[in-house]
Amino acid sequence: MAGPWQECMDYAVTLARQAGEVVRDALKNEMNVMIKSSPTDLVTATDQKVEKMPISSIKEKYPSHSFIGEESVAAGEKSVLTDNPTWIIDPIYGTTSFVHRFPFVAVLIDFVVNKKMEFGVVYKRVFPSPRFLCLQRMLLSSLVAHR
Repeated sequence: MAGPWQECMDYAVTLARQAGEVVRDALKNEMNVMIKSSPTDLVTATDQKVEKMPISSIKEKYPSHSFIGEESVAAGEKSVLTDNPTWIIDPIYGTTSFVHRFPFVAVLIDFVVNKKMEFGVVYKRVFPSPRFLCLQRMLLSSLVAHR
């Protein structure tokens, strides 16, 4: 079912797939691991790279949209959720697993308008093959209603 934000969701799927490939390749290489707020709160150079990839692409395609990135916020960037279309990105959900080279990680891209989630894309890199999950607001509402 196509909604008003279908083009954005399709684009998010493409971006998540590209980011997922970078994450998969990074699992095979040396990692630069840094501590954010505590020894159990880690960030890698791959987290930072993967967050920048979709943001720069989205800025080019949708210059009026806003962004909230997990690593940008952790680095001190201001995070304000407005009614403006906003992309929320967690470049590597499961950084601790990633650091220990467990492939049970995901790229998360959410899209919010008027402070309501329109869709979320989860690109899960569980070997041997990647998996996608895309949820739109209508589906999310019906899932919650049937709990």
